[in-house]
Amino acid sequence: MTVKPLFVTSDDVMEMMQVKRNKAYEIIREINKELKEKGHRTVQGRRPRNYFMKAYGLDEVEIDDGSHKP
Repeated sequence: MTVKPLFVTSDDVMEMMQVKRNKAYEIIREINKELKEKGHRTVQGRRPRNYFMKAYGLDEVEIDDGSHKP
């Protein structure tokens, strides 16, 4: 069983959404702003995986990080 990280990074966003790095950082900033407005703490350059997936309707998407073999 592969454990997914609690946070997604700009590299994850780039891969899942097929965007360039600048756009990935913009998406991260938007989500972190939303979380701050709700009174949550944030980590610059990262956002909670579950919040990101829910916000973009990607809850069924799995990231293939190459750590498992077929």
